[in-house]
Amino acid sequence: MKAQAQLAAYELIPDLELDFLDGIHECTAAEAEAVAPAHKRFFPTAEYGPYREWWNSRTDAESGEVVYERFDAVVDAVAAALRANEYDGLIGFSQGGAVAAVVVAMMMHGRFPDLTPLRFAWFQGTFAARHGPATHFFDGLREGPRVLVTTYAEDPFVPPAATRKLAGHFPAAA
Repeated sequence: MKAQAQLAAYELIPDLELDFLDGIHECTAAEAEAVAPAHKRFFPTAEYGPYREWWNSRTDAESGEVVYERFDAVVDAVAAALRANEYDGLIGFSQGGAVAAVVVAMMMHGRFPDLTPLRFAWFQGTFAARHGPATHFFDGLREGPRVLVTTYAEDPFVPPAATRKLAGHFPAAA
């Protein structure tokens, strides 16, 4: 997918440069075993290396809130990448799209005042992060980057309705 995205981007805009951030966590054997069969067929480890992810979710037994393991480390890693490179935009797909969306929402709420404001964001086939302590970042979003939110009608993992719901949080999202 990385090669396809790079080729498509080059054909559209010859001066475009894309950097790809991998999920910060290499899956354990048990986590890799739980990877959906469709993902395993599309991304065989023999070709792409071990599975990586941003976070795992669980429901807190006491509060009932969804908790994302490693949430703070993930947000900090993306913010560090943004600090190091002054990107024009942030693009994310599936779980990476949820990461990108929450980071953009946090930026729009002033969470990272030291970061260069983004000009655009594109979230594909994703959802609003459900991590209890972070859900409020999607409330009351006003000015920020131009946002494009896209979905695949037959996405077997993220229902298009979840992606449309995410789009509703961002003003004037296309």
